[in-house]
Amino acid sequence: MNIVVRADASNFMGIGHVMRCLTLARSLSEAGHVVYFVCREHTGNLGEKILEAGHVLHLLPKASSYIETKPDPSLSPPHLSWLGETWQVDVQQTKNALAGLKIDWLIVDHYALDQHWESSMRDQVENILVIDDLADRLHDCDVLVDQTLNQVEAIYKPLVPEQCLLLTGTRYALLRPEFSLLRSQSLASRNKPRIKHIAIVFGGGDQSKHILDSLLSIQKSFIPNDVKITIVMAKKSRYFNQVSVLAKDLPYEIDIIAHIDDMARLMARTDLVIGAAGGASLERCCLGVPTLLFVLAENQRFNASALSAKEAVSILCDLVVDLEEALNACVEEPQKLRKLSQAASELVDGKGVERVMKRFQNA
Repeated sequence: MNIVVRADASNFMGIGHVMRCLTLARSLSEAGHVVYFVCREHTGNLGEKILEAGHVLHLLPKASSYIETKPDPSLSPPHLSWLGETWQVDVQQTKNALAGLKIDWLIVDHYALDQHWESSMRDQVENILVIDDLADRLHDCDVLVDQTLNQVEAIYKPLVPEQCLLLTGTRYALLRPEFSLLRSQSLASRNKPRIKHIAIVFGGGDQSKHILDSLLSIQKSFIPNDVKITIVMAKKSRYFNQVSVLAKDLPYEIDIIAHIDDMARLMARTDLVIGAAGGASLERCCLGVPTLLFVLAENQRFNASALSAKEAVSILCDLVVDLEEALNACVEEPQKLRKLSQAASELVDGKGVERVMKRFQNA
């Protein structure tokens, strides 16, 4: 089959949409299907990563309109500005890029696209699968996947066609297979909780100010000097130089990684993560990694609240104030780490892609 993915990544919106589509695309390719990606040429679009994975890439022209990073309730959908074009222009550019291609499945993972764009593609595609986690707009699709914890099918019933197959909850979390492979090893290593290795990971956008705040809070906390700290951040981040200078001044062994291909292995050997509430939070749950969670965007709030309600993460409202207190609590009561790990590991088993593939191929 020919399968097309329409998703975008950029420095302002992050890379989560394209990354989870790459995870599904990997399994589809291994099953013998050909996967084409259609992405707009935003700064940080991950085009090289898509090509390295062996997929075909069609880059749409750079955005012609200003992109607001926050949703606007007056727009429909609220994230419409993330497209950088009108949906009519985007759908025509997409059709032009795919002209002459018989498309068996179209996968849409984009907060700025809704039923209008999807319906306009119907004359060129056989089936449409939507990946969403906002439930804030109508869709014209045959299958919808929402991997959010505690998400229920009922919320999407009024938003999709009656015959649409709904796959909701963390059973369908689109995690790369290495997370499932390292799950047992990672969970076994947490039987005797301690903090020897901390990772600071805030996702693919430019969150370097949060990394700087995190280091300053660690410096003021009870974290001992022999703790290793790994920071994942791009060299083009605005505060990269400041973070690098501070890292050299602090008494810890600090590694700054600008590019990482094996996040699962890093997480498996990490005792505590300071990170965001996006899709990576489900990866950490699979490995049982204790996490101090910070909400970077409004669309992460539901997921963060659900994880907190299950006592699978500890939410930080303020990195400058709350992080220091949370770190001190983990040092003084290391069993907190064990409790976070156990609760998190019960939520995600790492087999979501297998479940989506079965439903996807039988729909």
